[in-house]
Amino acid sequence: GKLGFDQTGNFQYLSTYTIMPTQLMIDGAVRSGLNADNIPNLNITWENMTTSNLGIDFGLLGNSISGSFDVFYRLRSKVLGNRQVSLPDIVGATLPRENIEEYSNRGVEFSLDYTKKIGEVTVGLGGNMKRKDAATTGSADGRT
Repeated sequence: GKLGFDQTGNFQYLSTYTIMPTQLMIDGAVRSGLNADNIPNLNITWENMTTSNLGIDFGLLGNSISGSFDVFYRLRSKVLGNRQVSLPDIVGATLPRENIEEYSNRGVEFSLDYTKKIGEVTVGLGGNMKRKDAATTGSADGRT
């Protein structure tokens, strides 16, 4: 399936400014200046997440032995990240985070259970194993 994720931070599409505490003399008058805090990201979008999952459940010997096996893969793309570019200090602002990162997760899970009824008591034993790998698969500015 494919999903969107919008919890990427508030108001990144807006410019913000701070009134500078330092005052300047301009045309014989003392004035305060404005400082640009950030450069807005006008192209911000939701992150995309594509997930695939394949599983099988089984039971043997009247379901006294049962288990499951699952394989999954998840790709997150258009994740917000910082470009590895710097601006001159005179600009006084930082670059906005952009939808340039990509991550993948994949893994397997296996579970096995044994159940036996002895008289009026049911005894069970079970366990599971899981392996999951995560990786940064790249970014739009060439970093991997």
